[in-house]
Amino acid sequence: MGNERVIFSNRFDRPTLEQIEKEMKNENYDDNENLMSAEEFLDFMKKNRKTVPNEKRIANKDKFIWAVRELSETYEIDADLIEDDDGYTASLYMSYASYTGYIKKLLGLIFILSDDFSMFKVKDNRDSDLLMCFTYHTHNVYLKGNRQIMMRPDIRLPQPFASWSNSL
Repeated sequence: MGNERVIFSNRFDRPTLEQIEKEMKNENYDDNENLMSAEEFLDFMKKNRKTVPNEKRIANKDKFIWAVRELSETYEIDADLIEDDDGYTASLYMSYASYTGYIKKLLGLIFILSDDFSMFKVKDNRDSDLLMCFTYHTHNVYLKGNRQIMMRPDIRLPQPFASWSNSL
């Protein structure tokens, strides 16, 4: 102990909110005349959005559901799992902590299975610090006939990960 050295370290400049607002004004991003109202947007989506079942994704949905339920029930983590017309969304109310062992494996499996991931600061659950949201799509989504890329079927798990996820 005590013989540590930095292998890698990066810090990036991030624009401030004021800088972003100034750039938006300079680029005329604040022109609202072409924006749709919320009602117009929903109507546009209803008319132009189509979902097509993806049999492989539907067949594997139980792994995602199991991992979310197992994590929640085993570690008493507040969770919501919601089904909608194109898949599932899992919301996990987590605490700031160091996670190891089985809980880390379950989280890893959820990360691997999900198509996207978001994190938010929790505002309405006083017992949690962080809201982690994972989406698992069971359908391909098309908007005006163009497939929306939400999952990467070309990505294959390296063999150690594939066998690890089956051993849970």
